[in-house]
Amino acid sequence: MKRNFLITITLLIAVGVMLCNVKLASADSEVNQQHSTLKTRNGLTVFKKFLEISGKQNHGINKRLRAFDETTTNDEFKWMLDTNGAILFKPIIGGNGNIYGVGSGIDFETSEVLEGELIVVEPNIGKTNWNFIINSQISGVPVIDEAGTVYLPTLPTLNNKSALSAIADGGKLLWRFETDRNIKSSPLLSDKKLIFGDGDLLSNTGKLFSIDLDTIDTANVAPEWIFETVGLIELTPMEDSGLIIAVVLDERSDPDNSTIVAFDKNNITAGGSVIPKWTFNTEGLILFSPTIKDDKIYFSVLTEDVNDVKVLSINLD
Repeated sequence: MKRNFLITITLLIAVGVMLCNVKLASADSEVNQQHSTLKTRNGLTVFKKFLEISGKQNHGINKRLRAFDETTTNDEFKWMLDTNGAILFKPIIGGNGNIYGVGSGIDFETSEVLEGELIVVEPNIGKTNWNFIINSQISGVPVIDEAGTVYLPTLPTLNNKSALSAIADGGKLLWRFETDRNIKSSPLLSDKKLIFGDGDLLSNTGKLFSIDLDTIDTANVAPEWIFETVGLIELTPMEDSGLIIAVVLDERSDPDNSTIVAFDKNNITAGGSVIPKWTFNTEGLILFSPTIKDDKIYFSVLTEDVNDVKVLSINLD
């Protein structure tokens, strides 16, 4: 089905909403700090940070979660916590008020792949309530359900496949679902279902999975349905107006374009065939997860001219 689209804004706005850049003077040099921040209920701000000195990002300094409030200055922090490897994802706050952060398991200073770490912090004093070490690189933001269970995607290692793991509040592994491809993003949690994708660059194939948390057999985790794709699913799926929406990248036959695929979730039955409601070729490579607002999907694309990035929108109806 042909979708109408509209060029809405430019690259400068797209980049601007993703990063907040500020300049701070230090004793030795001026550094550019890029913050990804999380505001808690009591006004505490927790963030991960890249320090850029002489044009080179120092990822090693990004192994720490830092927190400050209105009583601290730019040179002081209320608390700091080290994690395993660089913190590549924004920390989040759970329904219990705790901070959930992940050390990815990558040490950019030594190029060593460490164990990934989920760390759960009491925000007022920076106390670690519990943590979970996983022998893989964490590849997405933690997703938390109402019971406090955390869902973490991980990439493969020499000894482990790529997987989605469920970790109970307190740090016990509940179950683990493995794939032969790479899970590179967080799942969508919708109506007690986990929807996520994977992809394999060599075979140029991917799958979209749905795991029903109400009927799951934790001893033998199996999806309720699977949609196979030509191309990779590397971004977190979205949901709006009864639609499940995924982005597919065809690395082989059409590497400069992406396809948005929409499914009517009410017409998908467990074990049944999964047929898209509509698809849309973006005529450019989608760089980041799209955003849905007012029944429209907004997304940025890199066109064939690599210096030309556009933000487009399409209607959901």
